[in-house]
Amino acid sequence: MKQQGFTMVELLSTVILIALVAAMAASSFAGLIAIAQSDRLKNDWVTFLNYGRSQAVLTQQIVTACPLINNECSKDLTLPWTLFIDTNENKKLDPDEELLRVLENTSDNTFSIYPKNQPYFKFHYASYDLRMGHARGFTVCPRGNIENGAFHLKVNITGRVRFQYKENKQGLLVHKRNGRWQAFEC
Repeated sequence: MKQQGFTMVELLSTVILIALVAAMAASSFAGLIAIAQSDRLKNDWVTFLNYGRSQAVLTQQIVTACPLINNECSKDLTLPWTLFIDTNENKKLDPDEELLRVLENTSDNTFSIYPKNQPYFKFHYASYDLRMGHARGFTVCPRGNIENGAFHLKVNITGRVRFQYKENKQGLLVHKRNGRWQAFEC
């Protein structure tokens, strides 16, 4: 009489094969999650800045975007970024000025802003007053690492937001700064 079923070796090899396939799928799934999170962060920033530009035009007032602490623009880039109508252009959210939107930031994202030490944007309703002395671009590194989907946003003089980066010959991400392509800094 012949017995039917599987041997222990067959069962173990099947279980090991399933575990290997699951491990490979999980690692590629983690990469997809990181890409999706980076894309969401990109979209959040573009939406946030475009909203500031459109509100300046619609309300015919100056709109400022910056990290706020105690209703004043701060250089602490880990704080949430705030859009507000800044009628007197003092980079402070005064009681008579309107808070438009807040973009929450996580402490594990790092930023590099230029010009240095001026982390704010000012949108003028006539769309010509985004000039020297106001941040014109910044690099965002999700979870503090270039490999996690870093991107560089540039805001031109009319307030238009766009991505600006490419890879150099070594495969490093670079962006145009002062007319030259330079490596990302995180």
